Amino acid sequence: MKNPLKRKTPTILDGGFATELERTFKKDLSGELWAARMIIEDPDAVKAVHRAYYDAGADIATTSTYQASYPGFAHAGYTPSETTHYFTKSVALAVSARDEYYTSYITSHTIASESHPDIHTPLPKEKPLVAASLGCYGALLSNGAEYTGDYGTVTEAEVYKFHVDRIHACLGEPGVDVLAFETVPKVSEARVIGDLMRREGFGVPAWVSFSCRDSRNVSHGESLYDAFEAVKDVSGIVGLGVNCTPPEYLKGLLESVGEFKDTHSVVVYPNSGEVWDGLHKVWKSNGQAATAESFAAMAKEEWVTSGATVIGGCCRTTPDYTKELKRVL
Repeated sequence: MKNPLKRKTPTILDGGFATELERTFKKDLSGELWAARMIIEDPDAVKAVHRAYYDAGADIATTSTYQASYPGFAHAGYTPSETTHYFTKSVALAVSARDEYYTSYITSHTIASESHPDIHTPLPKEKPLVAASLGCYGALLSNGAEYTGDYGTVTEAEVYKFHVDRIHACLGEPGVDVLAFETVPKVSEARVIGDLMRREGFGVPAWVSFSCRDSRNVSHGESLYDAFEAVKDVSGIVGLGVNCTPPEYLKGLLESVGEFKDTHSVVVYPNSGEVWDGLHKVWKSNGQAATAESFAAMAKEEWVTSGATVIGGCCRTTPDYTKELKRVL
């Protein structure tokens, strides 16, 4: 399967989505649906965040479905058919933002070429991508389990159904270029993802990224190397990575999985450096929060040199981070 993440220069992923809704649009995202609620309540804001990231230089934007699931929407009072509609609507919003951005970009590029025929104009960049955001099962629990991997008595069959139903819903709307399994905290869930990618034949490639608790291990305690190893041979999984993790852990993590850069795109999108308190649902500073400039410098000096090929930001990063990554990389 073709790997859409492979580009001539590092591929730039977008940044924090929910936290950008909070920062720019002053949204209160408290509640179990988190940013997914805005698909229902303010789709224009969702589309505007996507557009802001594309305008800032993102090659990939992720849908607002990280926290979305059939059990989650059911608990909030929505029917399965309504839930399916909100999944497809989220994809449509991202695709629309991407298409409007790219049309504007191509128009500007054409005008510049025709206005100055004596000046060499670089070829236009490739059309940006849309990734379907698929948070881990722990995100459904709304208790910070994506940072511990403690799912209680949940079975692998439940985790399988949780993921498969959402994927089918997202793919019900044309335009998804890649599936993004995000913030996976443990190897057992990665194996379930590998199993469903083998069995279901979605026809769309995927990346799997893990939340990590230190510079070697995923949140549940297994090594990142073992997590990558669990899904490395699965057809369709073209990217392996780390997200929603403090940026200072990235160098050590990447060095521990260096051999995988020869077979997969290596995807990294850490948080700004602040720490999420899942119990009290607040961001806490640990004195290491990065600026856009220091974040991009770290990306260039440490992550790219350690093998990262797809680079973006997660929670508390903004379009300014994306713009700086694009400039520096």
